[in-house]
Amino acid sequence: MRELVGGGLPAPKVINPKVSPLIRISPFDDKKFAINEKANHLKGIIRIGYNATNLSQYDEFGREIVYIPITILSDALLPGKGKRGKNCGKMAAIGVCENCGTKIPLKSACYQPLCPSCWHKWRFRRAKGYLTKMEGFRRYIYVNRGRNWKVSKFHHVIASPPPNLEYPLLAEAKTPEKVRFFNRLVKDAKEIAEFVGFRDGGLMIFHPYRLKWPCPECNQWFKPDELKEHLSKVHLKDEKDIKEIIEKIREQDDDPINEGRRWREILKKDNWRDYVYYSPHFHVFGVANTIDGLACKRAYEKFGWVVHRVTKGKSKVSVGNLKDLARSLLYCLSHVGILKDEKGRMIRTIRWFGDISHFKTFNKKVEKEVLVALLKAQKRLKDAPEIVIGKIKLICPKCGSMLKIISIEELDEEEREKILKEFQSKDPPEKAG
Repeated sequence: MRELVGGGLPAPKVINPKVSPLIRISPFDDKKFAINEKANHLKGIIRIGYNATNLSQYDEFGREIVYIPITILSDALLPGKGKRGKNCGKMAAIGVCENCGTKIPLKSACYQPLCPSCWHKWRFRRAKGYLTKMEGFRRYIYVNRGRNWKVSKFHHVIASPPPNLEYPLLAEAKTPEKVRFFNRLVKDAKEIAEFVGFRDGGLMIFHPYRLKWPCPECNQWFKPDELKEHLSKVHLKDEKDIKEIIEKIREQDDDPINEGRRWREILKKDNWRDYVYYSPHFHVFGVANTIDGLACKRAYEKFGWVVHRVTKGKSKVSVGNLKDLARSLLYCLSHVGILKDEKGRMIRTIRWFGDISHFKTFNKKVEKEVLVALLKAQKRLKDAPEIVIGKIKLICPKCGSMLKIISIEELDEEEREKILKEFQSKDPPEKAG
């Protein structure tokens, strides 16, 4: 008998590479599920249930292959937990009142995800582009497939890889190991997403961490399994009380509004890593007819990937309208994983896949509806400063007259140095990840 885990599903079989053949991931049909002893070690091999990070082999060309564990991505950062951009916060222009002569400095922004002061602007700008593309693609599917709303619905799915996943990579290659590993992980996640129902593709957002659960008795934070053990041993709770506590915490986690606010409070802390634990997963958004539950079960039994369709509370609806999608996207982008390779270069952790990748829309009506939905969603989440859209009229705080904007570069050197000395202020301390 195999032990039951994760909602009554059987645990993945242990594969010993020295005895058993390897399983290959490719298009998901019954023929390709067959075991292939001669599978190429460099094409889509997943090893489950075998921890041997130092194991190395050689391919047919004599090149050394090393198995890299999924923990290579555990040093990911979160938005706002890095350093400012090069010129972020520096004075870029001044507003001069033509009536009373008041001067007001205007500072620049870098719109970088790691910037402590600009990450919410980066999130809003990205969410606007993603949402416009997805809503335009949904309308395109609706028109070209018989105007049937059932085939043009938004769905939100979470796909989690096996915790002990390893990939075989060449020991010597020009591309950094972390980049190659993440690309392989994304490739498998795309195939899993297409298999469960996203035939036309979608958007994938990588999350490296999950929130720990707070103990209601002592306000300490634990992983879900550790919390049960803590309640039983330290607070002497019986199984019935533990079950009630866990259910209450899960109800709060199922609500994206509550969880989004918890992330907001935790990201304000310098020791934010004490409140999260490493559990990589992907949030997948796309247009599909339905998400096949049997396909999700097969994906777990064959490859160890846990696929969960996100719904609104006790409802069966995943994403009800454009406003729900905007709120979900803003929530996911608030704690998206930000990876850097060994050379310090950024790795793209938000990926398109399928037919929607090449889709473009220039519909002004869609852009306007998306903008309204985003503003309403951000107002409800309350996890970032308010975004102001459009041109802002700068008014003098003393007399109420309009300000004339003058760029720093247009001024003479003497006048520029005088203004910079006058308005020079110390920048806030940079936060390290």
